Amino acid sequence: MVKKRNTTAAASSTSEEAANIPVDALERVANNSPSNDVSMVFASHQLTQELLMKGKSVLAQIHSMIFPKINQEKNLGQMIDSFAVNTKEAIEVFPVPSFTDDSSGALSESDRIQRMKDRMTQMEKDLRSTYALAAIINKKGETAAAVERRRLGAFQRWMRKHGVACSDALCLDASEAGGVYVRAVAALREGDVVATIPRRACLTPRTSGAAAAIEAAQLGGTLALAVAVMYERARGAESPWKDYLRLIPDREPVPLVWPDDEADRLLTGTELDKTVKQDRGFLREDWKECIEPLISSGELGVEPEDLSLEKYFAAKSLLSSRSFHIDRYHGSGMVPLADLFNHKTDSEHVHFTKSEESDSDEEEDDDDQSNADSDQEEDDDDQSNASADKQSTVKNSTTKPSGEGHNDEDLEMIIVRDANPGDEVYNTYGTMGNAALLHRYGFTEPDNPYDIVNVDLTLVTKWCSSKYSRRYARERVSLWQKLGYSGCTGDDADYFEISYDGEPQLELLILLYVISLKPDAYNKLVCVAHDLIDDDDQEDEEEDTINSFVKIVGVIKPAKISELNGVEELPDAKQLLHSESICTALASLADIREGFYGSNTLKDDKEQLQACSPVSERNRYHSLVLRVSERKILGRLRKHVSSWSKTKNKKRKHL
Repeated sequence: MVKKRNTTAAASSTSEEAANIPVDALERVANNSPSNDVSMVFASHQLTQELLMKGKSVLAQIHSMIFPKINQEKNLGQMIDSFAVNTKEAIEVFPVPSFTDDSSGALSESDRIQRMKDRMTQMEKDLRSTYALAAIINKKGETAAAVERRRLGAFQRWMRKHGVACSDALCLDASEAGGVYVRAVAALREGDVVATIPRRACLTPRTSGAAAAIEAAQLGGTLALAVAVMYERARGAESPWKDYLRLIPDREPVPLVWPDDEADRLLTGTELDKTVKQDRGFLREDWKECIEPLISSGELGVEPEDLSLEKYFAAKSLLSSRSFHIDRYHGSGMVPLADLFNHKTDSEHVHFTKSEESDSDEEEDDDDQSNADSDQEEDDDDQSNASADKQSTVKNSTTKPSGEGHNDEDLEMIIVRDANPGDEVYNTYGTMGNAALLHRYGFTEPDNPYDIVNVDLTLVTKWCSSKYSRRYARERVSLWQKLGYSGCTGDDADYFEISYDGEPQLELLILLYVISLKPDAYNKLVCVAHDLIDDDDQEDEEEDTINSFVKIVGVIKPAKISELNGVEELPDAKQLLHSESICTALASLADIREGFYGSNTLKDDKEQLQACSPVSERNRYHSLVLRVSERKILGRLRKHVSSWSKTKNKKRKHL
């Protein structure tokens, strides 16, 4: 037994040293003793490896097993704290067979010791790449909100130092679940300027320490900004933006940075399924062509790992969610303070803009509140005491901070909708559906009225080919295009939108109308197609589409010309397209599109969403919100089709 005890102690010490943890560190952890230190190391190691490989959701699941009576809506830092405090409970959940006695006698003492040695050797190798155990020991007992508030204090001192002014009427605070938000502590009225931010305080390719290398490499746009962000992160405490960069997350939880298998599984069938795959492909090409040469040159003086593909994806996720277009000189940049306001659709309180005297000669659109000019796109726990700086207390300032720099007038945050004391103060990222919100910002909104479902033109063509023939489909689609129609244009395919209320796009209905024409009507339309094309571009595209369709119906059914004189609005035009054949086609397309989501029914998805935690299963939760919303839209489309069909039948009986 002495030999076994000595081997255990030696193996434990080796593992602790491999993880850069003092040998006696575990002695200082509550509920720990020398007799179970090996079990704790291994239990923590298992947890850490799961965490690193599969993400925070695994830690949340483990946490729910260990502490079923504790509030489950805890973030990573709080779970780690709980884990450290409840060591004994954790050990019971993570038994280590190699470290326990084999009462059956199947293994000899020497075999058990050898197995233990082998296990510890492997642990030593693995633990070199992990840090979570050190975090468990060092961060024990501190909540994520407390960490965030300390960082906020450091950031507020940074703001004062760099001339960033924030109104006393605003309070920057940390939520219990982690993250920063802005709330009003006094009444805010439309027109109030609540923050001014010097352009030199923004992190841009021009202001970064990497500016010369970026210019020499001829990098531009968000690629240049991504390099600037990666470089300043790599500089750590030497970066002028260190307190700002420590406040914001390393990455935003957008699908771009989800594990590949998780993104494939959770986004199947949704509007983001193809988009995220395309994003990753394009960004890998960018990294290979532009950033790898920068790494090889060594010009930036940072470690290759600091500019890795993973770090590039992380930086891109931040830019998609947090960058603003500043001006022509700076391009897009990170604007400290401005990016701390959360989004709420149609509930904007604050507007990001430039001072009236600046950029008067530039054709800039200030209406885009976030990540204008961003391409496809997107917590640590550390301390820095800020007890005296819990609230933002910088007064409004009308003076411009001194300093040299190109075009350094202040950027401003202006109140555009009143807010009362206690209200969270929101920015808006625009009127976006959940697919766009999840893609660029990493979250969704239940019952988002801007949600849509797309039906690709290729899907319509395949359906038509299966019902008739490929030649038939080609000819009908070709005629539809010759008449001047097209769907929405995407990166790789045309598509049609089904709106939130289930209404199909007019151009889709017209295509289905052309597909359903009898041969004689089709031939008649082919003969006059050229004459029906209107070369005069009208300002109102919808009106143009309606007018051209009315002409088509007039050719096909001259007897109806008198009835068509009053057709000027979209609903009137669509009513002409509610034929039984079109309704049948729409129902078939809805069924095909529904099949993209796999074997789960809408009811299954709703039940899973109801049981899913938006905190501990964030990725799954938001992907389910997206799936459920899209499938509801397809359901509404079916209801419309059924209603149209019944209405047509009633009219037919009445006639």
